[in-house]
Amino acid sequence: LSVAEDEGTTPAGGSSAVTVLVDSTGLAPGAHEAHLCLTTNDPDRPSVEVPVTVTVTEQTCDRTIAGRYNRALTVSSGLTCLAHASTVAGPVTVRAGAGLHATGASVGGPLRADGAARVELYTSEVIGPVTAGGAATVVLFGSEVAGPVSVGGTTARVALIDNHVAGPVSLDGNVTGETPIVVAGNTIVGALKCSGNAPPPVNNGQPNTVSGPRSGQCLDI
Repeated sequence: LSVAEDEGTTPAGGSSAVTVLVDSTGLAPGAHEAHLCLTTNDPDRPSVEVPVTVTVTEQTCDRTIAGRYNRALTVSSGLTCLAHASTVAGPVTVRAGAGLHATGASVGGPLRADGAARVELYTSEVIGPVTAGGAATVVLFGSEVAGPVSVGGTTARVALIDNHVAGPVSLDGNVTGETPIVVAGNTIVGALKCSGNAPPPVNNGQPNTVSGPRSGQCLDI
């Protein structure tokens, strides 16, 4: 379990939204139970445990890259996983219908996905731009991107949370139905531009730090 922010203040009688992400890498299919533990200054309830249940499906990595991969990587089909501490020396390309999942990995070049099933980067690093067009799912959590981030035409889920991006960020034409588009807790060294997204992006109470101009639907997040 990971949370976008591990501390905060909630007024008496109030409430605070907390974004919790689950990384199911390495978990066997089935139900898994855990607890999110909160420590408070309330003398009557100094600690609170929130139960969390996660159901892992049968989908697993079709290919796993560990260690150093000394060339460009093209994912043409299935789900490719970059293991913790793995490094891809060259650019990464994810083709239509394929997927990429990285946890604690490093990519030494641009990452581009066109029509991908999923692009998921958790606590990872990309030295270059990240561009995702027409994907089903795009998740960047706790990652470092040395370049612009552009996400457009996503159809199921968009979540950009607690990242550091050395470049502008744009979200255009993402339509995810009832699933919120979350842009929260990021540090962006550049502009933040959002347009044509449905629903409009939200920050779940965790404002973004943006050094450049904000525009469109991301003006106030």
